[in-house]
Amino acid sequence: MTRGWNAFDNNQGKLLFLVWSTITILLVIAYWPSLHGPLIFDDIQNIVENPLVAIHDLSYASLQQALLSNESGILKRVVPALSFGINHYMAGGFNDTLPFKLTNLLIHKYLRKINLTKKGVIINNYFADSKCLCSI
Repeated sequence: MTRGWNAFDNNQGKLLFLVWSTITILLVIAYWPSLHGPLIFDDIQNIVENPLVAIHDLSYASLQQALLSNESGILKRVVPALSFGINHYMAGGFNDTLPFKLTNLLIHKYLRKINLTKKGVIINNYFADSKCLCSI
């Protein structure tokens, strides 16, 4: 028998919430000084010097332009390119770096949460299936 999401009791839910809240607070504290800083490293090439990222409306054609604006790598980094285009539109240009950096931080935090949650479910299912006395 495998354990699903409903197998977590209230204490585990509270602990999980406490852990994620702590991680979020520590990330905000660690990254806060850099959120208002300039774009650096490959940001200049991929964002500022890429005219296809600079969209001025959220039409299908503009979003497709931003989506396909990056040529690096096999997969062309379509998700970052699209987020750069939407951030450019929302920020009204490249002068305000906060939307770019905050979006990047939130995307990475969300993807990390998915990754850790997936691993937690796999580990919990492993220990539930094996008649091990250990619990995670």
